[in-house]
Amino acid sequence: YKEPIKEELSSYQKKSDVEMILAVEEEGGAVTALSDLDAFPDEDFYSPREIFAEKGLSGLQDSETQKAQMLSSVGINLNLAPVCDMAEDFTQIMYSRSLGGTPQETSQYVKHTTQISQSKGVSVALKHFPGYGTIPDTYLPVVTDDREASTFESRDFLPFKAGIDSGAHCVLMSNILSTELDPNCIASLSDYTHTILRNELKFTGLIITDNL
Repeated sequence: YKEPIKEELSSYQKKSDVEMILAVEEEGGAVTALSDLDAFPDEDFYSPREIFAEKGLSGLQDSETQKAQMLSSVGINLNLAPVCDMAEDFTQIMYSRSLGGTPQETSQYVKHTTQISQSKGVSVALKHFPGYGTIPDTYLPVVTDDREASTFESRDFLPFKAGIDSGAHCVLMSNILSTELDPNCIASLSDYTHTILRNELKFTGLIITDNL
């Protein structure tokens, strides 16, 4: 049931001297960590790609509003979303989880999602910086991206910049090795990639990673 979840999370906050960040990964589609629970039988969030294809950006705004309200209703204050990556082919690792639009359309989606979610008290985590792009789905322990730095600047960075300019509280770094940005270190541990995020994209919020 929903109420015990809310009470449990509230008890954590009451025991902490500072407000805790309580995060969940609720993208829609295959990644729905909270709404998949039996406590939320009426919540069935389709993937952003599916909604965008059928209803466009306006449909996504409705979905993101409902999603933020659901998370906020139980005390979740950070959603590990939206996906800012852009994939064009079903063989690429982020295909099913990405929007499926142009860089400009993806930027608009990220902008609106950031504004909607954070207005409901649920921070967003823009992911996965600097962008997975056209990387194929793979089980290799270290995934390498050899695209030119100019490709990131003219394409991959645009949705992240849109979210940052809209006040996004958090950016989630990928763990890929972008050889043209930093050939020696995966993005999440790369001083140079963090410098791009801070100095070029002017992000001043929280930087995190997952599945390191």
